[in-house]
Amino acid sequence: MDNPETFLITNLQRVTGDEAFSTMVVKSYLIKNEFTTSIEELCHLIEWKNKHMKDLYLIKFYQKYSHLIKNDNTNFEGINKFLLNIEIEDVNQWHVKEQINELYYQITHELIRSFELLYNSKIF
Repeated sequence: MDNPETFLITNLQRVTGDEAFSTMVVKSYLIKNEFTTSIEELCHLIEWKNKHMKDLYLIKFYQKYSHLIKNDNTNFEGINKFLLNIEIEDVNQWHVKEQINELYYQITHELIRSFELLYNSKIF
């Protein structure tokens, strides 16, 4: 809680259960429009079905979201598009895609819960 970045990382980690992922996302969020996240680093988060499927996914991602890529890096929006566009066919097992789905469920759930807490603590 020493600074806003640490606060955000700690709370996102509480939701995601992954410090490295939370740090990457928060750091990217804090400089949303800068291309600082390596696409290769994102690839390491995923258990791909095989190298061919990873390469096909990257081709599709680069074609579809070229505006979110600069020098093989992406920004905050690109991280989210990268993860949300992965399909079951791209990954090693169904549970890999389910982990991504669960991640976004937990984040959405926590966001709504945070809004609820803010509303309930407001002073009239």
